[in-house]
Amino acid sequence: MNTDVRGRSYAPKGKTPVTMAVRGTRQKLSMISTVTNQGKASWMIIDGTFNHEKLIEFFEALVADGKRAGKKVFLILGNLGVHHCKPVKAWLAEHQADIEVFYLPSYSPELNLDERLNADLKHVSTLGHIQSGKLRALAVTAARRSPILPDVPTLAEAGVPGAEVYEWNAVFAPAGTPDAIVEKAAAAMQKAMDSPEVKARIAKLGGEIQRGGPKAAQDFIQAQMAQWAKLVKAKDISVE
Repeated sequence: MNTDVRGRSYAPKGKTPVTMAVRGTRQKLSMISTVTNQGKASWMIIDGTFNHEKLIEFFEALVADGKRAGKKVFLILGNLGVHHCKPVKAWLAEHQADIEVFYLPSYSPELNLDERLNADLKHVSTLGHIQSGKLRALAVTAARRSPILPDVPTLAEAGVPGAEVYEWNAVFAPAGTPDAIVEKAAAAMQKAMDSPEVKARIAKLGGEIQRGGPKAAQDFIQAQMAQWAKLVKAKDISVE
């Protein structure tokens, strides 16, 4: 098992957990897992070597789940050698009515849910690669240039108008929360976001802190919903 998930302890309510150093033999366990686009996770703990037999066993479990739901399984895999071996390809060919596999590069700089399950976390911002010259940024997807990359044009400046796309995060409160509490919480969070440590961390990841308070956040979210609703309607996109 990945040692990232070992050595963590818990504490009673109100107490701070203390991480203890773990000594001893590392167990030869591994895990294969999947996460659906609706957030359902499936996994299998493997004692010993991960090989084509274990992968096929996992496929069989996924197919069984799919049949119970009356659906075909569509699975995205990385490019490990075992994913492409002859026994696996033969099994997939025999069960193509039940499962279809798509192969993608196994590495991406973005976090994904399956890696969370495997405790194989990574968060490598592309900003560092752009600044070092390893990657060339063609454009930013925002309406204005990024202060972190002032020489990189927007998509509109690059000749692709009307294609603004943002990756954003917001904090929400339950419906009906009194305005006074919302404003107080927003002020506290804004104060934290204004700290030099947080600013530096977000800038290192290529992000920007947006100000304006709850009303500005609500207006932005409503505008985003309206923007993407047009695309959903135009392309007749539906949730399966």
